[in-house]
Amino acid sequence: MKRLHVLDGGGAWYAGGDAMVRIAAELPALASLTILARLPGADAVIDSFYGLIAAHRGAISRWLRLDRCRFAPDPAAP
Repeated sequence: MKRLHVLDGGGAWYAGGDAMVRIAAELPALASLTILARLPGADAVIDSFYGLIAAHRGAISRWLRLDRCRFAPDPAAP
């Protein structure tokens, strides 16, 4: 899986930077930051930031001493 995918309670799928924003909206400590995602040009900045994090997730996980997400994705999922 190259990008994070999120399925919300209403059945809508989000991927990449949009998924990151959707998760942040559900976390009380980050919810207020999602207002910035509505600013003009924010999509490009968020997608670039997400791409940078995704490309280095292994190194970031090691640096934070976290185990990367391990699961077998459902091949039938969109």
